[in-house]
Amino acid sequence: MIYISKLGSLFAVLAVSSLGLTSVANGQEGPKIGDLPQALICDKAGITVVGYLAKVDAEGTAFYMTPNDIFVTVSSSGRVDNRSDGSCSDKTLAELRANGQTREFAK
Repeated sequence: MIYISKLGSLFAVLAVSSLGLTSVANGQEGPKIGDLPQALICDKAGITVVGYLAKVDAEGTAFYMTPNDIFVTVSSSGRVDNRSDGSCSDKTLAELRANGQTREFAK
């Protein structure tokens, strides 16, 4: 069972609400916020961590954060860089979706 605290839920709402609808890099459109999951769920060393979509930079990299740190980045090509060798490392968003490791919130 995954427990998302009230603080985590508030952080997710604020992070998603503060984002623009698209990221534009060098005249090219990056991933649309609506195409990205709002949360990623990864395990490492028996601990389940939920990272919330916080921003998409000019190069199209999506940043997923916990309330205290950058957790996961996703390149514009959809490849995950977990930086912690957890269950999300070196997977694509498609693989995470298929494994049930993404979450979408009601709009």
